[in-house]
Formats: sequence, structure tokens, C-alpha cells
Amino acid sequence: MDLKKNNEIQTYINDVCAQVKNKRVHKEIIAELNAHLEEKANEYLKGGKSENEALKEAINEMGSSKHVGDELNEIHKCNPEWSIIVMSITLVLLSIGVITLFQINGNLYRIFRSSLILDRSILWGTIGLVALVVGCFIDYRKIKIYSKYIYIVGIVLMSCTVFSFFDGFISGHGQVLQIGGFSINTAYFGPIIFIVALAGIYDKYDWNNRNNMIKGLLLGIVPLLLVAMANINILGYFIMYGVSLNLLVYMSKANKKILGLFAAIEILILFLTRVGFESVSGFINRWNDINDSGYVYNQLKIMRDSSVLIGRGVNFDLNTLPEFYNDVIFSSIVYSFGWVAGAIVVILLATLLIRIIKVAISVKNSYGKSLVLGLTNILGIQFVWNILFNLGLAVGGVSLPFISYSGTSIIINMFIVGIVINVYKGRSISKVELIKEFHYKCIILITKK
Repeated sequence: MDLKKNNEIQTYINDVCAQVKNKRVHKEIIAELNAHLEEKANEYLKGGKSENEALKEAINEMGSSKHVGDELNEIHKCNPEWSIIVMSITLVLLSIGVITLFQINGNLYRIFRSSLILDRSILWGTIGLVALVVGCFIDYRKIKIYSKYIYIVGIVLMSCTVFSFFDGFISGHGQVLQIGGFSINTAYFGPIIFIVALAGIYDKYDWNNRNNMIKGLLLGIVPLLLVAMANINILGYFIMYGVSLNLLVYMSKANKKILGLFAAIEILILFLTRVGFESVSGFINRWNDINDSGYVYNQLKIMRDSSVLIGRGVNFDLNTLPEFYNDVIFSSIVYSFGWVAGAIVVILLATLLIRIIKVAISVKNSYGKSLVLGLTNILGIQFVWNILFNLGLAVGGVSLPFISYSGTSIIINMFIVGIVINVYKGRSISKVELIKEFHYKCIILITKK
């Protein structure tokens, strides 16, 4: 029985969908309603009813289209996770507020003789808010379709940074890719774009096939080599990508041998490329060479020792620490506003990450779960690493999410939040799980009637 050609059935289904505001689930609802109505109609046909009678009985048993639609709309409400939005915007505003106070105190003016840093912070924050909105309204499932193209874009961008294929409009300098008048920090952007791509590529990946295993291994390891070559002195970004890569492989149901192989190759690349070895060496010998490799660590220690519980510390001039608004902004906040202010920043960031993890756990779609957890893992490592660095417990080079002055970081962080909200809004979408759940809900509705 082909219900798709029956006008009465299709009108009923369309009326049901008209009540469901979450348009993302319409396709799944249509598929399940067709299947359920066909199943019920066949039962009536076996009981001796004519086709038209069977269809009418099936519709009557389901209930009015408005009632069913209202129930399904309640089930599939797509309200955003407001706490995540509020906390992420608060953090960006906090960053702008801190830099504004630095400007008022004259610290920025004494260095730059202008409000350049403050102006750019406001600009990055505004663009970040736009990125959040864009992320919220892009159907995250469509990102998966373009995963291989996103991967290729990442390879091209990282290759341009590492090998400097172009000299002019596009050029690579260290870990920064210059495109016209804009700079992209590929040390941060690279790992994220690869994780977004691999979340889609590895979703339901067949690791049992030998050729697929080799292909999957290369897809994950080649970006790691580029990240290592682009950021030879920054261990943090290498670790961020490597750990997130292993998480995606694990979530793709790869066996322990494949996970072990990934880990072994990552460790081998770490030692062969000597990523971060110079930074680690400087960190180990930081107290023996306080004027060179240990300079920043020594200055951070002075800031910590000079900080008080509330209010401005003593015996330290922020101007003596280069770019105090960047990777060391946490120490600058603690020194300028007290340990209580630093604790508030840590609590806000930790709470935001915990909320995002809870979103990932609530998502039924395997791709959405991998995407959110992969990106959250990067933010989490970045957060912990930067705090440890500011406390003198880790090497530097990694910025604090949402807070540090960095256009690339703030814009991408806010876009990630948008994607998280996007995934949360469609958290019930997973074809197999949804059909089972919907079938159960239909039975409940019929029983209530």
C-alpha cells in the first residue's frame, strides 16, 4: 500500500507537521507516520475492511492531527541552552571589560600610544557574536556532508602556513597565515577545523576493513604532522589535536589496537619532530636563566606573589610583561583585580565546559555527540593548559578561551558555542533512536485517546 499517493493520508501528515515547530525532525516524523499508518491500515485490511475504510480507521486511531502535532511539538521542542549562551557572552564581555580597564589605567596607552588593542577587542567580540548566531542557525547535520571538503580546506591552509606556497596576497609566517590584511592563527584554527572534518569522516567508520583502516590512519596523522611543523615550539596545540583525535577514533568504535596504533604514532611524531622540546627545556631550566627562557615564568611568579585577595597587587608593573593582555591575561586579572576575580573566571569557564559536556551526553545523534565532544575537548585542554601555565605549572603558548586577546580564538570559540547550541536544539534527531521513541510515543497517544 503506497500511502504517499493517498491525498487524505498526506494531508493528515502535513497537518501534523504544521504543529511541530522544529522543522529538523519533519523528515523523520513523516517517515514514521507513514510507517505507522501503513501498519495499522494493513491490520484493518486483514480484518476485511476496504482500503479507504482501513485508512480512515488508521487515522481515527491515531487521533486528530492537531492533537498528535501538539504532542510531538512538545516532545521535540528546540529551545536553545541559554546558560551556555549567557556564559559565553559574559566571558567575551569580561575580556573586553578587562582590556577597557587596562586602557583606563593607562597600561595599554603607555605601550601603544593608542586604543588599538581595545578597539580590536571590541571588533573581535562583535564578530564573535555574529559567529555565534551563524553557528546557531546552521543545521549541524549539513556540516557532515561537507566534511571531506572541510578537511581539504584545512590541509590547504596548514600547507600554505608551513610551506609558504604563496608570497604576496597569501603568505605563511610561523604559525600565522596572512591573507590580505587578515591574519589567521593556524596554530589554533588548524586543529579545530580538522576535528570538525574528522568528526564527520569517522562517524560510523568501518575500521575492520584494512584499506579503510590505513586511510583513516592517514587522515588523522597527516594533519598532526602539519600541526607539528607549523607550531614546532608550541606543545599545547599538538596535544590538543592529538588527544581530540584519539577521542574521535574511540567514539567511532575503533578497537583497542587501532587506538594504540594512533597513540604510538603520535608519540613517535612528537619525538621525531621534537615539538615543544625547546619550550619544555626552557621551562625546566626557567630558574637558572631568568633573563631569557625563564623570563616570563619569573615575571608570572612575581605577579602571583604580589597579588592579593581583592584589588590591585603591589610591587609589579604590567608594562614589564610583554603582551600582558594575551596568554598571560589570567595572571594580569589576578594581579589587577585579585584572586577572587581569577576564581570567578575559572568557575565561569569550568561551568561553561561542564554544561557543554552535558549537552553532548544528551545528544542522540552519534555525529553530533562526536562533534561537540571533540570541540569541547580542545577548549578544555586549552583552558586547563593556560591556567597551569599562569600558575607556573606548564609551558606557555596556549591562550585562554574567550578571554585572551586573539581575534581567531574569540571568533572560533563563539562559533563553537553556536554549533553546540545547534546540536542541542536537534539533540533528539537520530533516525534509529527517533523511530523507536516515536513509535513508543504513538502507542502512548493512542492509549490516551
